[in-house]
Amino acid sequence: MRLPERAVRDRAIALVLALITLAGLLGLASVRDSFSRLSGDEPTYLHMAESLALDGDLEFGDADEARLEEEGRGSAGSAVILQTTQGRLTYSKPVVQPVLAAPFYRVAGKSGVVFLNLLAFAAAAFAAGGLLRAIDPERWLLTLTTFLCAGAVIPYTVWLTSDLLQFAVVLAGLSLCVARLRTHGRSKGSDTGWLILGGGLLGLAVAMRITNAPLAVAAVAAAASFKLYKQAGQILVAAALVLALGLGLNWALGGAVSPYLSERTSFSVEADEDSEALAGGGFGAALATVRLRAVRPQVSAYSALYFFSGRHTGLLLYFPTALVLLVLCGRRFDRVTVCLGLGIVAVVGAYLVFLPHNYFGGGSCIGNRYFLPVYGALLPALAALPRRRWLLAPWLVSLLVAGSALLSALQVPEAVQSSQGHAYAGVFRWFPYESTSDNLEGHLERYWRRPGVAPGDEDYRLSWDFVRFVDPFARVRSNSFVLETGAKPAELEVARRRSGGVMRFLVRSRARDLELRFEDWGKELAFPIRQPKTGATVIEIEPSRSWRKHQFWFFWELESDFVVQSFRLSIATPDGSPASAELHYLADGEIPEDMFASEVVSVALPSEAAAGSVSKVSLEARNASATTWTSDGVVPVVLGYRLSRLTDGRPIAFDGPRAPLTGSIRPGDSLSAELEIEWPAEPGRYLLTVDLVAEGVAWFSARTGAPLATAEVEVRRSRRRSPAACPERSRGPSPVIPRP
Repeated sequence: MRLPERAVRDRAIALVLALITLAGLLGLASVRDSFSRLSGDEPTYLHMAESLALDGDLEFGDADEARLEEEGRGSAGSAVILQTTQGRLTYSKPVVQPVLAAPFYRVAGKSGVVFLNLLAFAAAAFAAGGLLRAIDPERWLLTLTTFLCAGAVIPYTVWLTSDLLQFAVVLAGLSLCVARLRTHGRSKGSDTGWLILGGGLLGLAVAMRITNAPLAVAAVAAAASFKLYKQAGQILVAAALVLALGLGLNWALGGAVSPYLSERTSFSVEADEDSEALAGGGFGAALATVRLRAVRPQVSAYSALYFFSGRHTGLLLYFPTALVLLVLCGRRFDRVTVCLGLGIVAVVGAYLVFLPHNYFGGGSCIGNRYFLPVYGALLPALAALPRRRWLLAPWLVSLLVAGSALLSALQVPEAVQSSQGHAYAGVFRWFPYESTSDNLEGHLERYWRRPGVAPGDEDYRLSWDFVRFVDPFARVRSNSFVLETGAKPAELEVARRRSGGVMRFLVRSRARDLELRFEDWGKELAFPIRQPKTGATVIEIEPSRSWRKHQFWFFWELESDFVVQSFRLSIATPDGSPASAELHYLADGEIPEDMFASEVVSVALPSEAAAGSVSKVSLEARNASATTWTSDGVVPVVLGYRLSRLTDGRPIAFDGPRAPLTGSIRPGDSLSAELEIEWPAEPGRYLLTVDLVAEGVAWFSARTGAPLATAEVEVRRSRRRSPAACPERSRGPSPVIPRP
């Protein structure tokens, strides 16, 4: 049978689009570099397949640890999630995908897991193609190509998790289950084998992720809606048997029917030394058993907004074909469309209602990986295929998004290694940042309090703002961040409990003439900064009215909402000369002017020291201000010193090492500190000045007129052992000059 000319042309277009997508996949694989840097759940799934292939089990033992160490310390692929059940330490993910991937891993190593993805992808495309070809022999190939290639499905073929496999089994399973319902409105006896296979595939999807269950139920309901109860029963029994097999494998290999209900922990070759480590070195803090969170309608509403239009997860950017298919399902539908549509709504609703902060599956993925199986259900839900002009829109969006992602990778090379590196430039920054999300790879987070507030203060719990740096353009420090001229604006997301009002930034720069630029959704402001004597200027900014207000993921015990604002900051000089500026976020507070009042209780400074040596001096001072001093704040208070030559008054070119305060020093309390003095290598007579410092603001003496203490010190040539290097053994009285 000769095909119409338009059908031939459509097939040629589909072939060209498929080749373009294949070229993009190869380019992605070279940039993605899956085999040297893994993200999120990839290491766990990969090492599960490895353990099954090489050891025949999923227990985490010496051989597994040795393989992780062999891959290299510090690599992202060295962190895996484990569980303890029945006295066994095993990997903690559903085992279906690792079991299927193990033979491929045995043959081809890590590349074998990608081959499994490609094989599943091809099989699902074949099954879906049979369904579409029966519905419309002319447009089926162009529709299938658009569905598979115009969006974020293809990148998941090189992602080493179970997500692509879930998509494939859902697409193939539903295609097999509804094919005859679509074409004849009934099922024939000869279709029994296909129905059982389709039901088994859907059971496999549920075994990999329990939230896929509504999609299996939808297939049963579709057959029942035609009163084909025998066929519905065949799908149900096949799905149930395969699900039982999958859960049994979880129990036999992992020790628990569901890994998400077990006590879980993580293992890394290089565990953070400061973390709360478990026994056995390398084990991270215990992870809580996965539980659904309380329903928060407002958070769910915002998550639904990001579900469609978020820069990291939105369907518009990552699955534009899904939006076209959703519209088509609403315009023309039948009983199959209704059943599958209800299943899709049930899955999406479960995530947005019960996991509104993690509805997309965590930040180490492209787009919404939890939506991927749901996307596989959209194609079988079509009652009729879209017209050709409807298929143009997803391709235009996909080409724009892909070009923007490439631009971002070229402009921000340091972000390429992050799974979110594509979203730092171009069209992505036009879309709202997911303020409800609890995990987006690549961002930096800080909890910064208003100046002068310390633990134990009456308003301590309500004094901090949550600041998230959502791109890599700011160099973030513990209590500040740095901007540079010529760099892209730094984008910040700030969550505050107070709506309206100003935000204050302390700006420090050595540039004589500088301009701080602010931009949010409704304003663009510029603040000229002339270098003051102190080197620091407080800038007060009143942002546009925030349109986001909701509980945040990190503070469930509070009922109060947070006001969320996103904005960009950059600096420029009038003549274009290079400059940098350090910014401290002060929230809506100000630097207390009385915080600099202090009194010396005791101090012991040396009179002599050996050149190039280090001495320790002890000091006790009382907080005579009305503000709590703390080194753990946006404006830290620390102890410091300066040295200058007495012969010519020339200051030494460095400030000595700072000594942080121990704990918080409340008004009226005293601090006891020990400060290390690094003496210059050049002998001579020096003036030592010891004082407190408000980092980023000023030495206390700049506000009070006098330091804590000063002493004249004779720095002598270094000997084999110089008693003068130890203050307690210095000869003669110490000419300490305490502040009056």
